[in-house]
Amino acid sequence: MEKRSPENQERGSSGLISMAVRAAVILLALTSCSKNEEPQAEVGKPKLTISMRDLDESIRAQMLKTAGQMVQVLPSGHKLIMVVGDELKDLTGGEYCADYDFTTPEGREKINSECQFYDPRVSTTPLVKILEADLMANADKKGHFKVNGFFRIDPSDNEVANSDAFKKLTQPCNPYDEKNTDLCWKYGRVDNKLINSLSQTREKVGKDMGLDECSRGYAFNIMMSVAGQCKDVEQGELKKCIADRSFHASGRACDVNRFDGLAKAMDELFPNSHGVRDYHETIVHLDIRKKKHRKGL
Repeated sequence: MEKRSPENQERGSSGLISMAVRAAVILLALTSCSKNEEPQAEVGKPKLTISMRDLDESIRAQMLKTAGQMVQVLPSGHKLIMVVGDELKDLTGGEYCADYDFTTPEGREKINSECQFYDPRVSTTPLVKILEADLMANADKKGHFKVNGFFRIDPSDNEVANSDAFKKLTQPCNPYDEKNTDLCWKYGRVDNKLINSLSQTREKVGKDMGLDECSRGYAFNIMMSVAGQCKDVEQGELKKCIADRSFHASGRACDVNRFDGLAKAMDELFPNSHGVRDYHETIVHLDIRKKKHRKGL
């Protein structure tokens, strides 16, 4: 099967659309200032009254019109635009991605350039675009979780995320707060069942739950493993160490900041299904696999 090198292709068609729409909205704001305003100190320079958040909402509205029915409707009702066409092929690659040897630098280089958001489990969870106007929207019906929580990158993984292979795919988690330095993905997957499962857990425990890291790209998950828990593993043991079929890459898993009783609540809520792993001092992992899986409880 032919293998493309998407780094040589225009991956930013949506970015061009966004820039064009942003320019149009700014022009509209400039030309629609009230004629009843007090005279300006400098003639010809009308006051710009539209905020960046309003601009981002306008851009999102225009892109949603273009997307039509190709959207994922979250449990909250908020819509995320699905990635389709050539852009989807460039970001996800194809079945050949599973043949690349992720235990070698050469194989990982190919994965980074051709398979960044490949779904190793071939799930039905779509790859979506995360626009700036999406980040602060509610993800679940109860309003416990924002969209950005599902696409946040753990600060401990920032070194990998800021590498040349990934930094163009990230953005500030809260573009309206300069003090917030958290990074989020511009693309990713999140299964609605995962959102609902976490919302149910939040209702059961009755306290806030901090989402540590949920959606991860396939390439990022592999590179994170190599730089993290597999850093000192011998070459011959890398295949066992690296999670090349992670539920995170399919948008079906989330790591939650741990507190006492969290893992037990998940176990009680989903007695015959889901994966629950209690890492005790750090996080509790939840995934939405069909068969029951437990570790550390």
